[in-house]
Amino acid sequence: EPMQLNAFRAPLDNDCKIRDNWKKVFADRLVPKIYKIQSDGSRVICHLAMGYAAYEPLYRAEVVYAPCAGGITVSIHAAVNEKLSYLPRFGIRLFMRRDMEQLDYLGYGPQESYIDKHHAAKFGRYLSAADEQYTCCIHPQESGSHFGCDRVTVRGGGDGLTVTADRAFSFSYLGYTQEELTVKRHDWQLERYPANVLCIDYMMSGVGSCSCGPDILEKYKLSEKTIDFTVALTGDETEGTK
Repeated sequence: EPMQLNAFRAPLDNDCKIRDNWKKVFADRLVPKIYKIQSDGSRVICHLAMGYAAYEPLYRAEVVYAPCAGGITVSIHAAVNEKLSYLPRFGIRLFMRRDMEQLDYLGYGPQESYIDKHHAAKFGRYLSAADEQYTCCIHPQESGSHFGCDRVTVRGGGDGLTVTADRAFSFSYLGYTQEELTVKRHDWQLERYPANVLCIDYMMSGVGSCSCGPDILEKYKLSEKTIDFTVALTGDETEGTK
């Protein structure tokens, strides 16, 4: 399935104070509006906005696709709506084949980790699987993110994909979409998506403690109004992919 820009996460219980503000701008229902696609030879440049229907866009972006050794780079320059206090996350979402179950990453693990919740995790290389990444909650919500990663590789069925970026990033690799985790009220209602969902995030705002305490500290919020993020998507040499 196609790559998507992503600024949406299944709500955490601690999102209670900001959740309605995100819904007012339809952050959970964004669709792209393409204004122009052009090529300057080796690169393809797309100008778009992410929003909902006739409402003011959540952000406008220029996305540049360019070849690199063994794959492509995706460079995103985004201008975020000034009226929004901060975003839950910003990045790209890819849908990988179900048989690409193996996960190999260099970052904070092995448990989930976030910008304000990673001191119990350890930076290193970890091997896992998509079906091992979801942290079970009675009320389904966002989980499985890993903070401060340098590389992520997914493998299976003789294929592999390696993701690197121009900065440390967060990622998640789950068998559920963010939409599924949002609409279901109980964990036993969750339905496994036919693909594995790979999210590569420029940043995810912190978890905080709003459900029982203070709001997220400002330094843990994605409040930037201009975002520049470049991701390289390349074949996995250990699987012999091209």
